[in-house]
Amino acid sequence: MIKEIKYGSYSAAPGDHDSLEGDLAVALNLIPEQGTIKPVLPPKVIAQIPGDPYLPIDKGRKIVCIHQTSAFKHFIVAIEFDGLSPQHPPYTYLYRWDGTEGSGLVRLGYKAFNEIYKVEPVGNTLVVLTDTGIHYYLWKSGAYQYLGNHLPELDLQFELTDGKEYESDEHKVEWNLTGYDDTFDDALTPISWFSMDYQASSGASNGKEEGAKLRQGIMASLNDVVADICIDKRFAFPLFVRYAFRLYDGDSITMHSAPALLVPTLNAPTLNMGWAGISYDRMSVKGPAKIKASFTGYKLHCKPLDVSQLERLAQWSDIVSSVDIFISPQFYTYNQGAKDREIIIDSELPMPPLNTRLASDIKDNGNFYLLKQIRLSKDMPQRNKLLQGEGDVIDFDFEPTNDNIVVRERMTDDYGTHDELYADKSFAYNNRLNLAGVSKRIFNGFNPACMWRKIGDTDSATTSATVVVETDGREIIVQSPSGVVYYANRSSEKVLWFYYPDPSAKRAYLNIGGNNVELELIAHPMLNGAYFCSLNEDAVQQSVDSIPTPSTPEERIVSMPNKVYTSEVNNPFYFPSTGINSIGTGNVLGICAAVRPVSTGQMGYADLYIFADSGVWVAKINDKGTYSDVTLATGDICINPDSITQMETSVLFTTDRGIMLISGSQAQCISEAIDDKGAFVPGMTGYIDRLAELNGLGVIDVRPFREFLGTNKDNGCRMIYDYRGQRIIVYNPATSPVDDGSAAVKFPYAYIYSLESHKWGMMQSDISYTVRSYPEALAVTHDGHLVNFSEHVEVMQGSALYGSQLLVTRPLTLDQPDILKTVNTVLQRGLFRKRQQHVQSALYASRDLFNWHLVSSSDNENMRGFSGTPYKWFRVALLLHLAADESVTGCSIQFQIRFNNRIR
Repeated sequence: MIKEIKYGSYSAAPGDHDSLEGDLAVALNLIPEQGTIKPVLPPKVIAQIPGDPYLPIDKGRKIVCIHQTSAFKHFIVAIEFDGLSPQHPPYTYLYRWDGTEGSGLVRLGYKAFNEIYKVEPVGNTLVVLTDTGIHYYLWKSGAYQYLGNHLPELDLQFELTDGKEYESDEHKVEWNLTGYDDTFDDALTPISWFSMDYQASSGASNGKEEGAKLRQGIMASLNDVVADICIDKRFAFPLFVRYAFRLYDGDSITMHSAPALLVPTLNAPTLNMGWAGISYDRMSVKGPAKIKASFTGYKLHCKPLDVSQLERLAQWSDIVSSVDIFISPQFYTYNQGAKDREIIIDSELPMPPLNTRLASDIKDNGNFYLLKQIRLSKDMPQRNKLLQGEGDVIDFDFEPTNDNIVVRERMTDDYGTHDELYADKSFAYNNRLNLAGVSKRIFNGFNPACMWRKIGDTDSATTSATVVVETDGREIIVQSPSGVVYYANRSSEKVLWFYYPDPSAKRAYLNIGGNNVELELIAHPMLNGAYFCSLNEDAVQQSVDSIPTPSTPEERIVSMPNKVYTSEVNNPFYFPSTGINSIGTGNVLGICAAVRPVSTGQMGYADLYIFADSGVWVAKINDKGTYSDVTLATGDICINPDSITQMETSVLFTTDRGIMLISGSQAQCISEAIDDKGAFVPGMTGYIDRLAELNGLGVIDVRPFREFLGTNKDNGCRMIYDYRGQRIIVYNPATSPVDDGSAAVKFPYAYIYSLESHKWGMMQSDISYTVRSYPEALAVTHDGHLVNFSEHVEVMQGSALYGSQLLVTRPLTLDQPDILKTVNTVLQRGLFRKRQQHVQSALYASRDLFNWHLVSSSDNENMRGFSGTPYKWFRVALLLHLAADESVTGCSIQFQIRFNNRIR
């Protein structure tokens, strides 16, 4: 009888007793594609990773990323060295390398790190995730410039100076009062308050009508004064000043200061009034009322508390384009919109309705508008004056009326940009940096010297602030730097205004020249912060004996394991609040993306995959480019974040089920065929290892798939996506110690999955880790060689290029299970050069699937003319030396069944 066997793919399931005819137990350096078994040739070796010639003894070298733009391509290498002494931990330097054999490394400055989690390139910036925070390198003028791990703090102090008196023209109002029982004086005399019912209360029968005339005159005088002050670009009423950094993209505003409350006065403008008239028996008066208003206007002055902060900021001039100063509308101390009997001015009364309105306007304000941009270019005169430390008057090019202010650019609010951000996972996609494994160190707070200034306050005291923040289920206590603050009365130490940029802040303690006061903080209704304002009727300030001890830097760290932070586009320095998403309630394990559409009719519906300990979530891209509408796609849980691998339309990852491929919201297991489900039977292991050694392949030592898969990132498998070859390489980089102190590769083989045939093969592997470089399939071997699996180098023999391969079939029943059979001929089929030992063959047989015996072998593709003991199961083994253009497809087996009911 003759049986035609077509070779299939490598498989380990189902068991040997039920395996399909032609499936392979070993397909080393072979892959089923295009209906045949093709050779997998060794990857192209690019170069050996060099070391640091000045520090020749290192503990390990690793390519952590490839930084590539249209202008350059740098391999970024991290090298770990032993500490300088037993008391100092190991440290790591970063280098750049051009990736060619024989070229050297260039160190990225002298900044050393204890532990580097990830290096992510974004534009011309390297973002380095470490145990000490997120550090930044900028490629500029042919070198990497280290910027630091956070935008620098900048303490600017604002005050109103250079007071100038302004007076309106005299306004006249023709009066015709009847029933009025008072006399009038022609002289202009001050009036401290005025109400629309003033005249009526004095007995005039037509006081309301005549009072309306008078109101118009009063308002005209007040408005004249305000207009004159604004024409001179001065300020006369309380206002807030706030500043922030504008980054290089022109849109991002970050590192907002505390709103600084500047109070020239809480009094209304001085209003002088005089009446000209004659009192008659009929108690009537006719004649003009004369009105004149006066007020003081001030220039806005700014100075740095610490000039060295400006010098540090200058190092970030490629990132921070300007310091932008914003102001609130001015809070008028008279009632501009007074109607009927409402009070217009009320300076004389201690807390009338107008002052209540004024206090409410101040404390509830959350609107700030652009006043001035101070650019960081060295040729800017204003910047140079600030560098001198004495400050400067802020000049601007518009009249600061409230109508003009509110049409200017409005300041966005701040969200935690002063906190120090940490992360151990990242993924750059759509020109945005996505972070996971996030935590933050809570901000120490603003310098109180930058919080408020009231004209007339002359008593100074060095003041520091300690703030209690309730977050993460605990109290964190932070302490700000100290600065000189001015008070109206040194003995009273009345705090006018205080702000901390977190609404969870509950209390603030100020040490004022050695005396301690406690402030009760209230969440601001419009800003992301908490405040104290003494203008509030219910403001609580009390003296205390002591101040809480600040938390340690480690205690100030708050973990946010379920958060994903997404930066502004092309800007890894700024993470807006709209780019922060919560993923369930557990931990985020990793982030990846599917590039192409993932559902019919919806482009990028689930462009970002977020792997959490609750499953895989998908985030939809909104019209602003950030992510929203985060939903759970599948409950499959990734057991090894290092296995997450990006493809064009899907993402790969490992779970307890095996290797999963998720596309859209559908996840499927692609490793079921090679998963022995824990029932691994060695069978021909010894024979296979000897065959591999005979073919120059070394010992294979195939382990159970679950052991190969691993259970976590320390012993789990990883993957490489070969875009050009449309293959997935699954390898495990684990090593085992040997007697001489070195380490041996624990899994000297890898699995290969063909996206064309959806079948598995195997290959030799010495892969240590993957280097992400789409569309290339780059990796580094355990001996430090950079290799490319998208290109291959074969062994040259004559005019052809060859490699070495090994094929062993699963047990063959020849369609006669459990029946003894005798094979006498095995002929190999395929496209290969005949009789040149490209295909060498052997036949093994067994009666119990455990014990296997060699039946016949040949140094070519054919085995003929043999016979012997009958067996139930057979295996074909091939030692192959196939060239790139050769392949095998199957074999023809001639056999004879041993019949039990016939005479022998």
